[in-house]
Amino acid sequence: MPESNFYMDAATKAAEAEKAGEFSYASQLWESASYAALSGSNRRWSQARADFCQYQQRMMRTLSWESEAING
Repeated sequence: MPESNFYMDAATKAAEAEKAGEFSYASQLWESASYAALSGSNRRWSQARADFCQYQQRMMRTLSWESEAING
């Protein structure tokens, strides 16, 4: 099934943001892609990527906090 142009654009930008370590932005883009997806599998995939990016963002904050606590 072909996908919407909006989905393809958002998913492409989200993947690029992930590669750059911009997990907060990537998560937002994956969420947008999820809403625009025409196929159920792309909807589930983009939602899973959004969840992953949110997890990565939380981990980065936790590691930053722990590093600061240890190193002062």
